[in-house]
Amino acid sequence: TSTSPDGGEENPLAKTPSVVAAPPPAPPAPSVFKVATPLDETAPKVWGLLGFGTWMRDFSLNDAVGASPSYSSGAAFALRFELGVRPISFFSDSVADGIFLRFAFQQAIGLQSRDKDSGKTFATTLREIHLLAGYDFFSLWRAARRPHLNVGLGFGLMDFSIEWDNSVVRTMPGAAYRYLPLHAGVDWPFLGWFGGHFNVEYRVVFGTGEIEDDSTCGKKDASGQALPCWYGPSKTGGLALGVGLDGTWKKFLASLDYSYVRYFYAFSDDPTARIAAGKRVAGGAVDGQHVMMLKVGYSY
Repeated sequence: TSTSPDGGEENPLAKTPSVVAAPPPAPPAPSVFKVATPLDETAPKVWGLLGFGTWMRDFSLNDAVGASPSYSSGAAFALRFELGVRPISFFSDSVADGIFLRFAFQQAIGLQSRDKDSGKTFATTLREIHLLAGYDFFSLWRAARRPHLNVGLGFGLMDFSIEWDNSVVRTMPGAAYRYLPLHAGVDWPFLGWFGGHFNVEYRVVFGTGEIEDDSTCGKKDASGQALPCWYGPSKTGGLALGVGLDGTWKKFLASLDYSYVRYFYAFSDDPTARIAAGKRVAGGAVDGQHVMMLKVGYSY
């Protein structure tokens, strides 16, 4: 303590200058390329599913002249494997990590086809491979229980063939669809752990296989049996619809879904000229397929 000029004691703290705390620095502005909220658990980085169910195929001709083959597989047992990945999500939480790749393989197991005339049965192959690349718009809002819109395109093939022997006349052409899928879908985890999905896909078909092939007309196989004529060139398209329910528990996945695929033909050759040439004639055809699957899997 010191003495002031008037004789009183001077408080040393009275000369201490006051200090005002500086405001905290402002946080940096978020980048427009980053998402501030954490990753939504309903959008895993990678996932795989194994499905068990039935696959039923029905094929019929429209406006056919003469004998017209038709086919029904009944409810054939089928297996399905699906794999999906969002590759950019392993490196970044930017809006670009909504890019996805999906692969699916499906095959009927133990399918047999019976020839109506002879009653014989023949082993039959029915399989499909589907590849899709696209974008899931969940990256733009990333909130649980909101719908996820996804779009994509890719490549697909579906093969159907009967292993005929030489004792019967082939009455059913094989199918070898090659197509470009234009896909749009919605996944909605409306309870977080439980939700549903719906998708629609137009298939640009650029190959169908034997049904459009006239190369066997008038020819014989190795046993001397006449090979069939089929139906000539066609304008062909496809439409696929799918709907289902989805559930998650921790990292485990389950899904029950139904899909319907319809390929439609419009044969373009002049029917009068085909009849004069002794070839098969039809106005069009419809190939419809129903698939019901129970799928289980794991995600990360």
